[in-house]
Amino acid sequence: MTANAQRLNRLRSSARAASVAGASAVLLAGVWAVWPLGKTGDAGRPESPADVGEPRTTPLLAAVFEASLWPDAPAEPAAEASSTASQAPSPAPTPPAPLDVQLLGISADMNATGERVLRAALYERATGRVLVVSHGETINGRFVAEVGVDHVRLTLGEHAQVLALRPGGRP
Repeated sequence: MTANAQRLNRLRSSARAASVAGASAVLLAGVWAVWPLGKTGDAGRPESPADVGEPRTTPLLAAVFEASLWPDAPAEPAAEASSTASQAPSPAPTPPAPLDVQLLGISADMNATGERVLRAALYERATGRVLVVSHGETINGRFVAEVGVDHVRLTLGEHAQVLALRPGGRP
């Protein structure tokens, strides 16, 4: 046998050995993957689908959202009433009551055209819902006129309500 033939036979022999070793490793991994775990490995799993029962859920505690994240801004002093009725101007129409919502946070996203869109997460105390709104949407009849990095401005006609992340923040 020539030297080249001997080299070729050794190469074939090592290729067969590598193929057998690889196939053995794959077979061993496959057997290990489907091997039953036994009693110690499945203690947390139910025996059958009938043992599952109703799913357990934890109720949402709405009281968590009732706490104000920041102290309330100081109330502005009331204007002194005029002593004479003739000097008092005609009363302006009363503004609508502000929405009972709390600004939880602002997120910045990208829309389909690659423009930055700010969204505000608002907690509505009356219903316990968290609403995510952006500029141009409507919430309880109020128009979301502006969503800034630290505030949200809601309008109803000419009346505006500003929700800031921090008291004294930019209105």
